[in-house]
Amino acid sequence: MTGSAFKTSEGHVETGEIDVAVAMRLEALKINQALGSRMGIANDSGRLAALYIRQGDLDQAEKMFSQAIEIEQSLGRSEHLARHCADLARLNLSRGNLDRAENLVRQSLEIDLASGCREKAAQSYRDLAKIMGLRDDLEEAENLLLGLVEIEKGHSDKKSLAEALGRLAAVRLRRGAPAQAENVLAQAEQIYRELDDTSGMADTQGHLGIVYSAQDRADQAEAALISALQINTALNRKAHQADNYGNLANLYWSQGLLTEAGSCYDKALSLFRETGNRAKTRKVLELRDSLQATQP
Repeated sequence: MTGSAFKTSEGHVETGEIDVAVAMRLEALKINQALGSRMGIANDSGRLAALYIRQGDLDQAEKMFSQAIEIEQSLGRSEHLARHCADLARLNLSRGNLDRAENLVRQSLEIDLASGCREKAAQSYRDLAKIMGLRDDLEEAENLLLGLVEIEKGHSDKKSLAEALGRLAAVRLRRGAPAQAENVLAQAEQIYRELDDTSGMADTQGHLGIVYSAQDRADQAEAALISALQINTALNRKAHQADNYGNLANLYWSQGLLTEAGSCYDKALSLFRETGNRAKTRKVLELRDSLQATQP
């Protein structure tokens, strides 16, 4: 049969018909429940959870993920169990339920390490490090990121290694260790240069600018931030340009260059508004207002 008009629920997702996809998957779930197919119920529950997230119905998504996890545990399908635990963990993380998220990620990580699934284990390390960062448990976050770096070193995907080093640098900077942060950023930058990854080089230059600022190395900080800004402008990465302008403004303000700082805050504000980042728009507005309050 060619040119079939039949669509699966996934086909409707691809065309944006989420409500139709949910209805079809619910019908499939009812059939598997009538048949007593626990494997089918688990599969449908996991897929429904993903659809409910697309709809914004997070309560129903959590219910479906929990149902899938319970069944997968009883069936002993560890790979599927790990996937659902990781997905439910990210859902709880997005809702601020850090304890629940941590327990689920650790369960997923244990399974992935035992099965030798590097990519999924790496994602669990990233998720756990994020949770620890939100709790300000920076020592544990650093330990987790060191584990992530070791995993990435054993794989051919050098970009993932560079990204892991960048995350490690950010945590070390938060821990008040800018020299150690600079060291791992230099490693990341070398990898990006070898890969000819200009966006990665821009990100590293931007992070180095912040590190230099923390060490009162103003000239180097300015040069690094301007380098990042030039690359991001050429690549039309507006959100990154906004970050660069904001960090330049902070640097100029710390040097008493209030006119330059104000100009950079204005540019950052315009770009954050353009990209729809409300949180950073509010933050820059507060900084700019504070700056203006110091001026005669």
